[in-house]
Amino acid sequence: MVEASYIITMVNVSMLLLALLLMLIYLLAVILIRRFHTANNILTGNFCLIGIICCAVWVIYDLVYVFNPEIFVQSTVMCTLIGYLPETVDCLLIYSFVTITINRFFTITYPNKRLFKRQVWCFISLAVQWTVTIVVAMPILVVYFRVSVSIIHKS
Repeated sequence: MVEASYIITMVNVSMLLLALLLMLIYLLAVILIRRFHTANNILTGNFCLIGIICCAVWVIYDLVYVFNPEIFVQSTVMCTLIGYLPETVDCLLIYSFVTITINRFFTITYPNKRLFKRQVWCFISLAVQWTVTIVVAMPILVVYFRVSVSIIHKS
């Protein structure tokens, strides 16, 4: 009999792959169709890109966790990356919502300022978002590195 964890993992992976496919379709439409190159669609495209990365990381994580869990403690690099990547992509997803909210707030609060409606402002916001995410996630990288080193030295 198949274990329940395999069934749940396969349902989870299939839903993540469906979400990945739908976000990829939307992202390609935003990239390829010229009239979709607006500030709001750039922010939505960023969310789709981050969603694709997040789905890919979680699919790999789920499959490795169910079918080969020993890989988490075999090397320091893998242990650190397995702890760091899911945290980072989740932070990216949350911060993309924050970036979209802040940009919409500025657009509504300052309707006469053209800067907040331009693509340049969106790209500056996205650069800040990615930088903040990488900087905020650095302590997680250090913690997981220390934990993985102590786990590997014990075994």
